[in-house]
Amino acid sequence: MLKILFITILIITLSYLVLITVLSFFQEKMIFFPSRNMVGTPSDLGLDFENINFTSQDGTSLNGWFVPVENAKYTVLFCHGNAGNISHRLDTISLFNKLPLNFFIFDYRTYGKSTGVISEKGLYEDVTAAWRYLTETRKIAPEKIIIIGRSVGGAIAAHAAAEHSPGGLVLESAFTSLPEIAQKNIPWLPGTWMIKYKFSTIDSLVKVKCPVLIIASCDDSIIPFSFGQELFAKAPEPKTFVQLTGDHDDCYFLCRAKYVSALTKFLKTCF
Repeated sequence: MLKILFITILIITLSYLVLITVLSFFQEKMIFFPSRNMVGTPSDLGLDFENINFTSQDGTSLNGWFVPVENAKYTVLFCHGNAGNISHRLDTISLFNKLPLNFFIFDYRTYGKSTGVISEKGLYEDVTAAWRYLTETRKIAPEKIIIIGRSVGGAIAAHAAAEHSPGGLVLESAFTSLPEIAQKNIPWLPGTWMIKYKFSTIDSLVKVKCPVLIIASCDDSIIPFSFGQELFAKAPEPKTFVQLTGDHDDCYFLCRAKYVSALTKFLKTCF
């Protein structure tokens, strides 16, 4: 009986270790879901835009769209989530165009028309390249730029805001760190040490020196609402927290009026 029990435990342990090993080698496939297929452009919405090609520090070619608004005083640098590409954010582009704000959205390496290989360091270099494009090429004053990050883009945006000096930072449906969200969603995984990608939003957030807006949904099935609350608790002043309803990708549009109102009030805080 003891021998059978020992063999059973051994098989379960070995199977678990094999599973962990396999998952560790395929982390990119579980975290990032880039698409090369462009499903549209801002012109489909009747919006003028500039197709921008620029280069990251390591030579990676990046692609983005600059959507201008006549007489806009401020510009948004938008860091999207882990799936699709910039062409899947047309609704978001339209929303910000009506605020009205200049809007610069770009694809990370391997997404859309951008080249390169995914890495955490590489994605941070990509947002830095986007920042430099706005501040150095377009000569936009740093204090007139709002960096917005959604989901994993929140970690990338927070990193950029900590490194530079934007007028404000907006984190939407963001997590505290990738290992923590992995541990929360898959509790049987040793996420805190197995995942090589940290994307520690909270570590960057505490270094930020600009106004911060945290937006989270109590109905988010991917990023627990508590993560937004924890980020808000750690964020420096001045800071604002806004609670939406609706799932991870839908809450901004289901609560459009509340979302737009929060952004409008936040802009006044920043400028």
